[in-house]
Amino acid sequence: MIVRFAILMSWQACISTLAIRNMVKPFSTQDLLENACPMNDVLGHIAAQLAEFKALKDKDGGPLANPHK
Repeated sequence: MIVRFAILMSWQACISTLAIRNMVKPFSTQDLLENACPMNDVLGHIAAQLAEFKALKDKDGGPLANPHK
C-alpha cells in the first residue's frame, strides 16, 4: 500500500513538473532535447516574474498593493 502511494505521488510530481515547465517554456514540435533546461532555470524564471509583479504592484499602490491593511 505504501509503495503504491509513493508511486502515485511520484507520478503526480512528474506531471506537475511537466505542466509548470510547459507554462514557462511551451513544448514545441521540434526536438525536445533542444528546448530542455533544468527546473532550477524554470523556477528562477517564475521567481523573477513574481518579483517583477510585486514591484509593479507596490509601485502602483492599487487595491492589491497591500491586502493586509
